[in-house]
Amino acid sequence: MDRAQCPVCEGARTTPFFRIERLPVSCNHLCSSRGAALSEPTAAITLGFCPDCGHVFNIEYDSTQLTYGPGYENSLRGSDKFRKYDDALVDSLVQRYHLYGRVIVEIGCGRGQFLRALCERGANSGIGFDPSYCSQGEGANGTSVVIRPEVYGSLHKDLRAEFICSRHTLEHVGDPRAFLSNIRQETTAVGIPVFFEVPNGLYTLRDGGIWDIIYEHCSYFTSSSLARVFREAGYEPVEVADAFAGQFLAMHARTQACRQEGGPTATPGLDTLIGSFAQRYHSILSHWARKLLKLESEGRRVVVWGAGAKTTTFLNLLRPGAIDYVVDVNPRKHGKYVIGTGQRIVPPEFLREYPADDIICMNPNYLDEIASQARAVGSCANFISA
Repeated sequence: MDRAQCPVCEGARTTPFFRIERLPVSCNHLCSSRGAALSEPTAAITLGFCPDCGHVFNIEYDSTQLTYGPGYENSLRGSDKFRKYDDALVDSLVQRYHLYGRVIVEIGCGRGQFLRALCERGANSGIGFDPSYCSQGEGANGTSVVIRPEVYGSLHKDLRAEFICSRHTLEHVGDPRAFLSNIRQETTAVGIPVFFEVPNGLYTLRDGGIWDIIYEHCSYFTSSSLARVFREAGYEPVEVADAFAGQFLAMHARTQACRQEGGPTATPGLDTLIGSFAQRYHSILSHWARKLLKLESEGRRVVVWGAGAKTTTFLNLLRPGAIDYVVDVNPRKHGKYVIGTGQRIVPPEFLREYPADDIICMNPNYLDEIASQARAVGSCANFISA
């Protein structure tokens, strides 16, 4: 596809509006040494805006630069708050779609925790697909759940799925319309319920969530562009809703007999947000550069909490020399290093031997939880929300 062409509605009026010269290509695979983290490849990001459907995407995205294999780690279930959100979502989906004794397919299932929960909650059978899946340390697949370390495709049309879900995968796909169309073509029945969850592009554009701009995310969906791409790919959108304090978009849809052209146009006011985004982005970046320089000049010990994509972007854009450590509750990340900048990832208990003066919390949704976890290991640090 011509990357100047919108991957949602195939419109040709895409306008480039923002560019980052260099960020790591991958944010979420684990580096076992600082040298490996510093030698990771980088690439430019140029965001384009389609005024016809409201979609934002990276015009320079090249899928061949990314590999999703074993060692890719982006699970958020180390957070009690996220687990509660996950568990509530499982309950709501089981009740909404009467998922009892059904066949569930999850595309991009990671380690399969969400799929297993859906199956346990309603005595369902699950089939998950994810090329990054590695069974080591996960235990054998149960009789009701099978996870295949591969990409879902034409070989799987005999699965007879009765519910299809996918979370935080579509934004990684260079051609989301073709991706969804392929899933629809392999699902011959009409009326099959479908649930997708993606990051909310408005959180980045409107609410200053600039740390969510990463190379892995080639698409930044708004409610209008998400509904449009599902219609174009052969689904009937039923509901698009904000989730997780506005940071996610949840799409409820069902398969339909034929593709419906057209659909929602761009969200009103989006063009204004696009026009002012670069200025707001640089204002936030300048604010943080000054703040970090001040903390460093005062000799304060600073750590960042959360070794995810937001932290990778934050550290690579600002490159603060005084931050040596990143705290994370996920044991799979402990002893690894942040891609591009090389900070060592440590468990919360590390704060007992390294008494931080300031802890930067990368996601405001987790601020209270992080403060509680830090206090539990004796930290008296000041908390700063990014």
